[in-house]
Amino acid sequence: MRKGSCGNTVTFTFTWLTRCGDSELRGREESLTIPYAPMMSFIRASEDPNEPKRWAALALTEQQYPRLVFHSKRNLKAVLANRKIYRKLRKELALHFRWPGAEEIVIYDDFVPYSFGFTEKRNGETGICGGIIFHNHHNDLATAYYGFHT
Repeated sequence: MRKGSCGNTVTFTFTWLTRCGDSELRGREESLTIPYAPMMSFIRASEDPNEPKRWAALALTEQQYPRLVFHSKRNLKAVLANRKIYRKLRKELALHFRWPGAEEIVIYDDFVPYSFGFTEKRNGETGICGGIIFHNHHNDLATAYYGFHT
């Protein structure tokens, strides 16, 4: 169960596993996203003996966001090797690339360590281009951050 980044939804992820032989598992995941505030209102109200005990909600329609395609080798490997930097990049990518209508974002190496350039692809055409630059001016990962530049 995970609360959405904006706090207005909650996503339940179910993992279904099957044992294949003695040492192998196979499975699949399914997710359901519902509005957070109505769910919490129902939970609070259900404590009252006179309130309904059953709530039905359909999953929200997911917005189509662009697929992230890494054509990077060197900088991506460096980011993946450092857990703190990886978390910062993952968070920023999730927050900034919510561009409905864009098909994909192509991400490639930049000359700045841990940094990337990007190009948006929309309807088969090139859209916005820019950089995802890792700012670590004081060599302190606690204050380091990613900046998006177009």
